[in-house]
Parts: sequence; C-alpha cells; structure tokens
Amino acid sequence: MSTTILKAPTRAHRRQPALDPYIERLHRHFAESEAVGLQEGIDVAGRRVVVEPWVAEELRNSLAFGLGADARFALLTQTIALRMKIVRDASHLKRELRGPTRELYVVQAELMLDAAMTMALLREIQQVIDDEVREGHMDRAKQWTLLKNSMHAAATGLKSTLADSERRRADLLTDDLTDQPATAAETVAPNRYGPMMQKLAAQETERKRLAQVRRRALQALDHLPSRTELLVAFLAIAVAVWLGFVKLPEHFRTPLPVLAVKDFPRADGFLEIEARPPSLYVTLDSATWSALGREQRTRLVRTASSVLLTNDYTGAWMRTEDGRPVAQWLSGSGVQLLEEDELREQPAAEPTDQLVPGDG
Repeated sequence: MSTTILKAPTRAHRRQPALDPYIERLHRHFAESEAVGLQEGIDVAGRRVVVEPWVAEELRNSLAFGLGADARFALLTQTIALRMKIVRDASHLKRELRGPTRELYVVQAELMLDAAMTMALLREIQQVIDDEVREGHMDRAKQWTLLKNSMHAAATGLKSTLADSERRRADLLTDDLTDQPATAAETVAPNRYGPMMQKLAAQETERKRLAQVRRRALQALDHLPSRTELLVAFLAIAVAVWLGFVKLPEHFRTPLPVLAVKDFPRADGFLEIEARPPSLYVTLDSATWSALGREQRTRLVRTASSVLLTNDYTGAWMRTEDGRPVAQWLSGSGVQLLEEDELREQPAAEPTDQLVPGDG
C-alpha cells in the first residue's frame, strides 16, 4: 500500500453515518477471513458484492498493521461499503415496485443519497489517480481508474432511477459530501423514456389532485344557494370521473418486457442476462470477449442496443463471468468500452478512462 497519507476531506465525515453499518461488516469480513488471492465478494440482499483482489489486499493489510487513519484506506473502505448499500437499497426498491407502500419515498431518498455519495467518491478517487500519475505509479493509477469506472457505472445506473428533481438534489448534495470540486464527468444524459420513479410520482400527484378537487367542491357547497349546489356537485363528480378514468390510466402503461438471452440471437458470448427494465445487466463469456477487437466489441454492444431500443430500454451494463466490467450502453450517450486494455485507446474526451491529471 502507498505510504502517502492524505488529509481527510473535512466533509467526508458526513458520509459516515449512512455507511457505518456496512463499514463495520466490511471490517469484520477482512479481519476474520484469510486472503484467497482471487476476487472476493460479500453477500448482500441475496447478491454478491465484488471486491477487487488489490482492494481486498490493501484493506486486509491496513487492518492488520493499524493503518486505519490512512485516507486512501478510508476511501477504499467507503467505496466498497457504498457498493453494499446500493445493492441493499436496489433490493428494497425492487420490492416496493411490486407493491408500493409508504416506504417507497424512504427508498427514493436513500437512492438519492447513494447517487450523491457515489459522485463525491468519484471526485476523491480522481484526485488519487492524479497523484499516482504525478508520482509515476502508472500501474496503481490504472487500478484506481478501473475502480472509478465501476463507480461511474453505478452512478449512471442510480441516476437513471431518479426523477429529474431528485437528480438535481443529488447533484447539490454532492458538494456537501466532499471537498473536491465538481467536474464535467458528473454529467449523465437524461433518461429520454422517463424513469420508473417519475411514473410513480406522477401517479401519486394525480391522486392528490383528485382528493384536492373533491375537498374544494365540498367546501364550496357550504356557501352556495341550493340550486347551485346541484350544479357544483355534478361538476365535481364529472371532474373526479375524468381524473379517475381518463388521466390516471395514462400513467399505467404496459410494463416493459423482461428480456432474456434468446432475445439477442446475433449477440455472441452472452451467457446470462438480468433484466431490470429499463436497465439490462449482461454476463459475457470472457474468452469470446477477449478474442474480439475494439471495433468488433463496439459492434457487438451496438447490435444488442438495437434490441434494447426496440423494447424501450435505456441502458445496459456488461461484465465477464469473473465480474470484470467491460462495456456499457446508454440511450443518451451510446457505446462505451470500459476494459483496462482500452485505457490507452480511449479519446481524451472520455472522462472515465483518463489517466492524466485534472480528469474528473
């Protein structure tokens, strides 16, 4: 682990209360388990949260030698803890979407906080990358860049579940969670098809509007002559019927189809697909992916995106079976290759694959 000790950001402690339960579990895991030399994982809400081998080694060594005050150790710990929290909150969201309850708004608030913390960590990870490049530690800079790529994909996925107003609040909240200034890399293309949370919010707004119309109609009846009461009552009922049977059904659209491997006959190497409309998570055969050149990989992702657009999906994230993120597609920005051997080939405008100081 690097001997450089960074000054802890003065606002970073604001992330601590939300992440403490996951950090404690993470510490127990590395204190009680032995190094396996392979990719490790921690089970959260029925899913496995991946921990990169080099990250696991640094966390285990820091705990063993009492280096908990090292800011990079704290940054790595919070990054993995946030991954665990995102998985837990996504599981809660999936449960709420099956049958919305009052907890839905609590889950929305947690996802908004997750997005803000992710963007804050991205800024601080970029500062570490810049420092490593300046010191000539290119291998370590690449490791941190790959970690940043995975968190950037997480930020994109989180923001796709938020309504526009929630995305703006998350951006504002980010500044309160880190001392690092904002960068252009934090801009994520809006979801042109409308996220699920916007539909749920629209349904709730219509219900509140209907209740308000009824309440005002009843209040008006107390102050009007008897002949007018009938007319107002009739109008109130007509408005209620219009809202209940015309406007509300517009928000209950046919759900997006749950895609499977068989829906991508021209996409070689697809081993497994997890569809969470409007997002898709693909597990690729690593041998097939490795055998493809840059153009072939781009063509493979673009071929899959045609199926996604046809079915109103807005994003896809692709990993090999060993958990390595290699590509993503977003309806607003297109294909992006994330694999390590693409770092030297990506254009300078790509924020997630840069190794030059100042990248955000």
